[in-house]
Amino acid sequence: MAQRIVYVIGNTKNAGKTTVVKHLLKQMKNACIASIGLDGENLDTLSNVPKPSIQIPAGTYVVSCEKFLQGSHFELLELLEDNPLAGAVFLARALVESKVVIAGANTSVISSIQKRKEFDNIIVDGALDRIVHAGFADNAEIAIVIGASNHSNTVELQRFIERILSSLMIPLAPFQIKKLFENKHTVCGLTSDGKVKDLGSSLLNDLKTIEKYEWIFVPGVITEEIVERLRDIRICLLNPFSFFGIASKFDNIYTMRKLFVRGIYLNFFNRPDLEIRICKTLESFGYKAVDILYVTHRRDNDG
Repeated sequence: MAQRIVYVIGNTKNAGKTTVVKHLLKQMKNACIASIGLDGENLDTLSNVPKPSIQIPAGTYVVSCEKFLQGSHFELLELLEDNPLAGAVFLARALVESKVVIAGANTSVISSIQKRKEFDNIIVDGALDRIVHAGFADNAEIAIVIGASNHSNTVELQRFIERILSSLMIPLAPFQIKKLFENKHTVCGLTSDGKVKDLGSSLLNDLKTIEKYEWIFVPGVITEEIVERLRDIRICLLNPFSFFGIASKFDNIYTMRKLFVRGIYLNFFNRPDLEIRICKTLESFGYKAVDILYVTHRRDNDG
């Protein structure tokens, strides 16, 4: 069975991502859990609001900082990274059912554990401001958690939903284009005669010279303003979430990474007015979300 990776992303703090992570752990056996950022702490590091701890069953694999892995509860398997801020980041296995703080993962750490054979599933709790990280693993599944506070408004929530779901709908670049760009790490241009030229680290350097290319490869972020100015050029993004805007407005954007919706979860804190409107927005994209604990959309081959 091919290894599966699920990123849990949310629109706001305390939307319920941790609850969804725990729900997925019950569904997905033989799993490894990681976090882009800090999760499982008693108090949220930004809002100082108490957070539920993450209880993991014995046998669960976890990526976290050594200081959060109690020696008697975990078997340390491999040093993945020595982070100067977070400290030593290890892959470990829970020997008994344990509460754990999960922190320290980044894209290179996630890539390294994807090569492991001990587990079939990886669950990544994505930090609020790092949604772009969820687009670096091809064929990843995305669990989307949508929450609201008393100060939330429909426009903000709709824009979040539109950005995420329209990004997931960006088509894959043609196979030959993917092959030309797959090992590139800078902005590149493809000419009409099939030559690929390195254009540097940013599209902002010289947009006029870019206009002569048929394709532009962008490994980093790109905005609606730049895409609008390059309407006549096909743009290939390494990561669909690196587009900061509503992708459905444009027909010249393609991506190297195909992502899927694992499930959409709602947590509106007794705001039925918002729930009704947001459900209509989801339906306009062909999705439904009823409860924070139920997966309503899966990949077609899940049955």
